[in-house]
Amino acid sequence: MLNFLPRSQHLPRVVEIGVTLQIINSDTRPRWNLSKANWQQYSELMEKCSRCILKSNISIENVYHRFSNALLISVKKSIPRGSFPRRIPCLDHKSKALLCRFEHTKNELALNDLLYNMSNIRKVD
Repeated sequence: MLNFLPRSQHLPRVVEIGVTLQIINSDTRPRWNLSKANWQQYSELMEKCSRCILKSNISIENVYHRFSNALLISVKKSIPRGSFPRRIPCLDHKSKALLCRFEHTKNELALNDLLYNMSNIRKVD
């Protein structure tokens, strides 16, 4: 919305006409991928570490510190990390190739092919 027009009650608006693709920017910090975890290895590592901690006569603060370190080491060894990439909804391999073709050529036909392909993908979903 733009500023008021002088001596008018109208509020002019700017409308962009053209094709815009919605890009979803997700958080790129690494996340634990729990679906690919090796839970057997994790259990074995935690069992081994917890036995060592329980056998020693130390203060509760030290026990907590050792347990949290053992937990972190076990998780790092048995659960992979990954991040969510930037993505455009309904962009499969064919659409990605069409998008690259359009960006290089700026051809209207390539754009029409891209939009047609993406609309077909939306209908399937």
